Amino acid sequence: MLWLIIFDCFLLAIGGILGVYRLQRSREIVKKAPSTVNHGESKDEYKDIVIIIPVYNEQAVIRNYFMNFLPFMRKGIEVIYVGTNKEKGEIKTYDILNELVNEFDIQDYCKIMLYPNSDGVMAHQINYALRQIEDEKIVGVYNVDSFIGIQTIDYVLKNKDKLKNGVFQQYSYSICSGKGMIRNGVMWQNRWSLAYELPRAARQYEFGIKKFNYTIGHGLFFSNKTINDIGLFSESHINEDNVLGYELSNNNIRIYPIPFLEKIDFAHNLPVYVKQQSVWFNGPLYAFNYFIDKKNERKNLIKQFITSCQNFKNALNWFAFELLTFILLVYLGISGNLVWFAILLAETLFYVICPNIIAEKILYENGYINQKERKGIRYVIREVVFWLLIHSAGPIITFGRILGRKNSQKNKYKTEKVVE
Repeated sequence: MLWLIIFDCFLLAIGGILGVYRLQRSREIVKKAPSTVNHGESKDEYKDIVIIIPVYNEQAVIRNYFMNFLPFMRKGIEVIYVGTNKEKGEIKTYDILNELVNEFDIQDYCKIMLYPNSDGVMAHQINYALRQIEDEKIVGVYNVDSFIGIQTIDYVLKNKDKLKNGVFQQYSYSICSGKGMIRNGVMWQNRWSLAYELPRAARQYEFGIKKFNYTIGHGLFFSNKTINDIGLFSESHINEDNVLGYELSNNNIRIYPIPFLEKIDFAHNLPVYVKQQSVWFNGPLYAFNYFIDKKNERKNLIKQFITSCQNFKNALNWFAFELLTFILLVYLGISGNLVWFAILLAETLFYVICPNIIAEKILYENGYINQKERKGIRYVIREVVFWLLIHSAGPIITFGRILGRKNSQKNKYKTEKVVE
């Protein structure tokens, strides 16, 4: 048992140190972001951009979210909302969107499409739109609740040469007005964006090792031809964005980070958050399914297998790592081994708290959150409880659904949104 305790302490120490190290890289990237573009300098090229936003059961919130992208349409950027026949009810999101287009007289820059089938998920809606867009267009994909500035578009256009063999990924942050443990969920999600996703995408190699980076289903920009050439978004897997990252990696298409952050809404309570996590966990969990599905299409099976292992490691880190730490802490506490209990607890505090504090500070220093929106010390300390007990709840639900044979694309959870 001692070797397992030492191993876990080692992982916590390395994870904490890597988190702090990568956060310093993110701090530099985010701080320098304003100097990378001149506001509005690309306005003549805005016509080259198309933004796709899939929508489903957004009737209660679509007017508010529509306003986020209205300024882009006013500047000549085409925005395509894609509804689906899956929606039920007398008034659908598609109907409200058509009313908004007429109300603001923006028919030239806002299209409303309707995916004709009553099954399918977001990937089907996105692909439906992509098949109707010219190959030479630069396409951005966002969620209905995304909020970005025009500098994001300016940055993509200024660096569009990278899209010849690459894609741009924008990483996100959230602000939560709720109280209790849901605020800890926000802290952890912001930490993950800044301590893992953004810095890893900024450097393709770390310590001489080529990294696998997955894509996220929002904040993604690409040449339409590039995505069409690799077969569009997966319509067969539960999560379309993770498998896209796998496909990009195997085709040597790099993911470049956008230095500006995307603001997104966060789950309004813990049950919704946990159900979200249960969906996201499917991405790395099924890493080897992507390998099995695609292994006959290419010769470099070793590279594909290594990529799948790197992807699956994220599932292990998400579930097994914190579960192991929790079990060892309970074991040491019950057995009365106070020395090793104190050491392991100190390592856990370092791993969880230090990167979280730094991530919050980066957001505050760069104007993404204000003083009121920063979390107090009690939330930072409580983050340890959140990581040990709540963060792994989503994966547990996923395993339960697998055992119940209900973990499928058909049963994929759709996050409920509320009007604030």
